[in-house]
Amino acid sequence: MSTLAELESEFERLTAILEAAKYEHDPAMTEEKRIVLACKHRAVHTELFAARKEAAAAQTSSAPEPELVGIPTLAQLESKYKEFEQMLQVVKSDLTISNDRRRDMSIERLTLRSELIAARREAKAAKQNSA
Repeated sequence: MSTLAELESEFERLTAILEAAKYEHDPAMTEEKRIVLACKHRAVHTELFAARKEAAAAQTSSAPEPELVGIPTLAQLESKYKEFEQMLQVVKSDLTISNDRRRDMSIERLTLRSELIAARREAKAAKQNSA
């Protein structure tokens, strides 16, 4: 999980890349890469929307923390990471998958890993604050 500022920065970065890809012909930007970028853009947009909603609710209400719809729980992130690790093991032995796709999957793995680490830290901090 990222902070609101980090999510906004990442969203702006991905938006700029996608906009540039629309108007500039870059032979390195394959359709597959464009699709991966669009998926990441949508995922960051969803997280950003949820984070903004949470921040607005926290400012206007002294009620308990609102239910965060669309934000994965720690257990969901751990499960997703394990599934992705298993998929990567299969991909490593499949010689038909391009190096670009392997690199994209490695980047996605690192992203999942960083989200998982951040979620674990937040859960630990929340546990310490409630104790």
